Order: sequence, then structure tokens, then C-alpha cells
Amino acid sequence: MMKKRKELEKTIQELKQKMVSFEKLALELERQNELKEIELGLRNQNKEQTGFPSIDQPWLKFFPKEALNDSPNEYTLYEQLKNANSENLEEIALSYNGEKITFRKLLHNIDIVAGSLLSIGVRKGDIVTICLPNIPEFVYSFYALNKIGAIASLIEPRTNADRIKGFVNNAKSKVMIMLDLCKENIEKMVDASTLELIISVSAANSLESKTKKSLYTMAHKEIKTGGIYLNWQDFIKVKRLNNVKTEKYLPNQTAAIVYTSGTTGIPKGAELTNETYNGQNMQLKYSGITPKTGDIFLGNVPFFSAYGSSSGMHNALTNGVEVALLPNYKPEEFPSILLKYRPNHVMGVPRFYELLLQDKLAQKNDFSFLENIISGGDKMAPTNEKKVNKFLKNHGAPNLKKGLGMSEFGGGFVTTVSTASNKIGSVGVPHIGNNVKILDINTLEEVHYGKDHQVGELYVTGPTMMKGYFNNETETAKFFVTDEHGVKWAKTGDLVYMDEDGVIFFVDRIKNVIMRPDGHTTPLLPIENAISKHPNVLNCAAVGVNVEEGKTGALPMAFIVLKEDKDLEIIQKEIEELCELNIPVRERPKWYRYVKEIPYNLAGKVDMLKLKEMGMTEDLNNKVKKY
Repeated sequence: MMKKRKELEKTIQELKQKMVSFEKLALELERQNELKEIELGLRNQNKEQTGFPSIDQPWLKFFPKEALNDSPNEYTLYEQLKNANSENLEEIALSYNGEKITFRKLLHNIDIVAGSLLSIGVRKGDIVTICLPNIPEFVYSFYALNKIGAIASLIEPRTNADRIKGFVNNAKSKVMIMLDLCKENIEKMVDASTLELIISVSAANSLESKTKKSLYTMAHKEIKTGGIYLNWQDFIKVKRLNNVKTEKYLPNQTAAIVYTSGTTGIPKGAELTNETYNGQNMQLKYSGITPKTGDIFLGNVPFFSAYGSSSGMHNALTNGVEVALLPNYKPEEFPSILLKYRPNHVMGVPRFYELLLQDKLAQKNDFSFLENIISGGDKMAPTNEKKVNKFLKNHGAPNLKKGLGMSEFGGGFVTTVSTASNKIGSVGVPHIGNNVKILDINTLEEVHYGKDHQVGELYVTGPTMMKGYFNNETETAKFFVTDEHGVKWAKTGDLVYMDEDGVIFFVDRIKNVIMRPDGHTTPLLPIENAISKHPNVLNCAAVGVNVEEGKTGALPMAFIVLKEDKDLEIIQKEIEELCELNIPVRERPKWYRYVKEIPYNLAGKVDMLKLKEMGMTEDLNNKVKKY
């Protein structure tokens, strides 16, 4: 009897185990089916459609069910970094000029810097200016400030002295962590600033190789401690506080101030919170671009930008990924840099990827090491996107993934999350947790998406939205709009439309839409797209030029770079025919200028201000002019 009972119990246990296995298998099959539906864009939301994006949210079919209720982790950035890598301590966190820094060493160095910051008087809530490129000391300083509850104000090292003074004084920053090569520039403004201490960092500080260090110090004289300056090596050796307390997470607490690119005016300081950075992590997890431990991420996008520090540095490091630090390089070196570092994940502006098409070394090599190739920050003509994708396919790599975003959201708020949403010319679908609406720029009424879509300004709300512009209530009030339901929306300034799948297509920046003297509004991007279709056009940018200085109204001028500089009359005729086919009469270029290169600003975007300046100094009597 006892034996039969034991056999029965054993049988029951085996059945239970099989049931668990069947349940797991059923869940896995359901998950695989769901993933297939997501990839193909076939999920049905089963609700009545209104035609308005903010209500129907048709893009949700591209996301798994668990994503709908997810939210950013409630940690500080330092806590997120430490917790995520508790089992990755011996993995490589940073690679820099041949040096390898493990997560253990990274966290140790952050603790050292945190103790030193407290020892020199930095306290919770203080704003410390970081004026560094992508070097290890940037990473140590950024997370050390977050650990003690201070705020990092991130400044481009090549910014002019007057603008740096404005940033520093507006933040009442007493301490700056500065690259030593910036001293000459900083000296011009330091006496008129709130700065009391400047910690000088050499790009050679983190080099273990004596040969590399000596070569650097031979070329760049070290700034010694004295007066307002404190050398980094002396800074980390001060009688620092040990066992530094980690400040705990508090909702909506500023972690960093990141300055907008300033291509159309004076940059503003966006206050980004812990939620901004950790929210980007959460959203990217469902966007098919989450890196994994052991991968390599190319740290080429500057960390002083929101895109670089959030979508790049923080997302990579909190996923246990090695970040290959690039403090300085020329855009034309991008193809050779990819081949040197062989990263699995890379971000960049369209110009970087277009360079692959022209590079002879790139043509001969395999790029199958690339898993995620992300383009953002500027527009790319659909013709060029097709060419880049063809190149990538022929060299073993996947298609470009694209996105749309701004500093005020810590990077992207729209991304191509799957094959079905990665349509040529599109920028993808809203990140999970975000909602969008598209408003008519004249009536401010929400417009429809789908086959009868309309173009309007994109408004976005979501968990990564900035706190506001630091110490600038006027500009903050212009940026945010609160609707009748109490929802706060951000005005992006982007003209877009949305198709029936919820996929967004970028049309132009409102500030890149000009008004003719007759009052007709003219977008400039369609001009660039049309001209870029010509097989001999390498690059193109359009701007609005005032017909008469000081008077209202502008007309389009196209700046064109040719692959081969010959048969200009024939090319010009063909380009005009392309414009006639693709652009309404009143929106076609008034002038065509053939130049050797298009100017770019420090962020890698087309320098629209420079182009307008070039246009205004032109002889406007000539329709076509060659340089």
C-alpha cells in the first residue's frame, strides 16, 4: 500500500512538472507569436478608431504587452549603474586609447571622485560645470556628482568664452572640471565668473602607458596646482571623505543640465532628471536596440550632449557594455574608426553614414560586426537612406535604425522599433510610454493620421521629458503646453505626418519653413530631397534668403555639392526638372549655388546660420553660380 502511494505521488509530481513545462512552452509560443506580430506590424488593438493619433495610438501594436505598464526605474543614475553591474565587475566598462577599465575600477574611481568633491566643499544641490570631451574623467565626474546629489552642467569644450561665462554664471557654478587644453579660452572669462575653483584634467591622466603619457605631456604642458587651479592628480589625492553616502532617489530631481545645440539661437539649459536617463533605458529596451554585456558601444557622440550622455553613455554602461571612448575625431575618419574599434552598436548623424558611400577602405571591408546602426540628430534624404542601406546590406550589416528627438527629452522620443516601422523616409514610432499629437500650425486643432493624413507640428509627452529650462521661466513656458485634461505636452517645432500604422514621417523643422514675401509658407526639406535624387549630387542643403535686407519674406536658395564637377549646364537643367516634378511652383528654389562642401556645426549638423550668411552675401541677380 505504501509503495503504491509513493508511486502515485511520483506520478502526480511528474504530471505537475510536465504541466509546468507545457505552460512554459505555451507562454513561449505565445510570446514568439506576439513577437512575430510585432515585427510584421499585425497586432490588433481592438478598439474603435477616431483618426486622432493621441487617442488611437496605433503604434502600440509594435510593442509587447508587458511594455504597456512599464516605467523608469526609481533609482539615481549612480544607483542604476552600480546595481546593474553587480555581477559584471570584471567586465570591461571603458576602453580609452588602448587602456581597459573594468566596472570594478570604474565604480572605485567614481567613489574616489565623490569623496574628493565633498572634501572641496561640493554639496547636494550644487551645480558643477563639466567641460570635458569623452574621456574617463567625464564618466567618473558625472556619476560621482550624481552619487552625492549634485548636478552636472555639461558644456562643449570648444564653446566660446562669452557663452561659457553665461552658462557658468547662470548656474552660479563655483567649481569647474575642465580639460587642460581649454585654459586659454577659460582665462578670458574666469575673472568675470562665479568660479572659485577649476579642476584641470589632462587627456593623459588615465593612460597607464608611460610612453603614451610622455608623448602627450611633451605636446601639452601640464597645468600645475596653484591659484584657482587644482590639478586632477592632486584633486583625487586630497584628504577626501571615505565611505561616501549615496544620496537616495527622489522624484523629479535634476541630474544634469544639458545645453541645446543652438543652431537657431542662443542655447538653453535643459534640466534632465534621473527619470530622463533611466526612462531612455526603459524605452530603448523595447526599441530593439538594447546592448548586452560583452558588446562594444562606440562612444563617438559627445557625452556633453543629451543624446550622447543618455541614449549613449548611460544606456550602454547600465547594460554592462564596453564603451570605446573617442574624445576627438574628424567626421571623415568615421569609416576607419568603425573598422578599428569594430563596435556592435553605434550612433551618429546622417552625414557619418553617408561618408561610408565614398570611402574606398569601407568599400573593401565587412561590417557584419554592427548590430545596431542608429541615425538621428539631422535629416537624411530618402535617396541617401536607400543608398546607405544598400551599402550596409552588401557588407553584412543590418539597415539603419532612425529616430527623432531633442535634448529636452534626453535624446530620442521616436524610433524605428521593428522592420515594419522602419519605412524609408520615416523616423519610426513613439517610444513606449510616450504619447503624441499632431496639431495644425494655424488652428492648433489635432489633425488626422492614416491615408488622409495631414501635416502639423508634433507635440510629445512622456517620462523622459525635461523638468524645464534652467533659470528660464519664459522659454519653459513657451516649450510646454498643458491641455484641458491637465496633461503637459512639449512643442517640438517639428512638422510631421503619421501614416495608418502610427509611423511618423518628418517633413521639416518649423524654423526651416520660410515665408515668401507673398505670405506663402515654404518647407525646405522637399527641395533637398528632390535635388538629392540626382545621381551626380553628393550633398544638398536649402535655406531661406531675404530678397531685400530688413524686409519680410524669403525665397529658397539651394546649395549643392556635386560628385563630378562637369557638364554643369546639363546637370542644372536636370535638377530643375526634378524640382518641377516634385515641388509646387511657389516652393521651388529661386537660386542654385554649387559649392565644394556644405558647412557643418560642432554637433555634426548642417550649419544653417552659416548658409544663410553665405546666401545674404550673394549676388542675387544670378540664378546659378558656381564656386
